[in-house]
Amino acid sequence: MREGHGEGEFCGGTRLYIRDHISDNGDVPLPTALQHWYSPDIVIIQPNGTRGGEAIAGQLNQVEIRVTNDCGIPANDALVDAFFCTPSTGFTPATTIPIGAGYLTIDGYSSAVIHIPWVPDPEHAGHACILARVSLSFPPDTYADGPIFDVRGDRHIAQRNISIVALMQAQQLIFPFTIVNNALEGSVLFVVAQEVRDRDELNGLRGSAGVRFARFGREPLQSFGMQLTKELVTIGEYRPGGKPGFGRTTQHLEVKLDPGGVQPAVLVVERSPYAEEGDLHAIEVRQYDRYEQLVGGLTILVEH
Repeated sequence: MREGHGEGEFCGGTRLYIRDHISDNGDVPLPTALQHWYSPDIVIIQPNGTRGGEAIAGQLNQVEIRVTNDCGIPANDALVDAFFCTPSTGFTPATTIPIGAGYLTIDGYSSAVIHIPWVPDPEHAGHACILARVSLSFPPDTYADGPIFDVRGDRHIAQRNISIVALMQAQQLIFPFTIVNNALEGSVLFVVAQEVRDRDELNGLRGSAGVRFARFGREPLQSFGMQLTKELVTIGEYRPGGKPGFGRTTQHLEVKLDPGGVQPAVLVVERSPYAEEGDLHAIEVRQYDRYEQLVGGLTILVEH
């Protein structure tokens, strides 16, 4: 529910949020129709200035986080911190690594940006999922529960789970990710992968991923599939023991995990014979709990 103010009225406080989606205005919970892992307010800046979702290991990158204050009182010295996770459908404290933190002042009815330096270890190179949150001590304007990353239900927390990978000349791409149970109880989780073909959703991805002039393929992917694995793998190195279920429609996985449990998996994408060089295809991986509630996800942009 929005803690806002009527049109034309002065809001005598602070109302801090980090957007989860380009359509997010800080209302909670985020509407179920909006993917909450598209935050346009979190960007990785490489040493050469390239902006996106990929970091260079062993070098000084910057994590840029934008915070909005939707009320009239300045938020002085709000604490902003960031965390890293390998590509995953969700976050728990056990699966994240702190990147750093800093203080940011956001004037009333405005936004401000902070840059948090980050030198990733070589084992953390490449595609990064980033979580950011903001907290103000006075007046109190902070997340509800520190150990829980409630992205959908807390406007102070946002995540960016968009990876762009190149298929290049290979006929098949292997993309590893993890399925995470971030609930406080064990649960059967359902993971669904589907190619994004809706024009409005693709336009939203352009804005969130920083690829505004990208060209998405006219024809859908030839095939793709998912498979559970025993351990994490490197992109392009995994060889399925048995061919995963492939198709041009929705693909499903089902897994039972304890609270905080993690299950490695891979997404396998096969090149489309109709793709042109530079075409992008977007595959969205959504995670649902046993109540069929959307609880996490990530999006992979495959570049031909």
